[in-house]
Amino acid sequence: MDWDDLRVFLQVVRSGQMAAAARLLNLDHSTISRRIARLKGQVGATLFDRTARRISITDDGTNTDPH
Repeated sequence: MDWDDLRVFLQVVRSGQMAAAARLLNLDHSTISRRIARLKGQVGATLFDRTARRISITDDGTNTDPH
């Protein structure tokens, strides 16, 4: 697992928006989306629920058990 992917995930959780996380991390929105998608693939779970403007972390996204 890539530390930068986890850093992006944490910033998205904190800010509640991928666009806000992108601004705070000085990254493109597409980079944020790509890193979240890669992390999702690695853990095999949906990490966020999306609404029109905000996202919220799922139960799988909060699970700290690696198994």
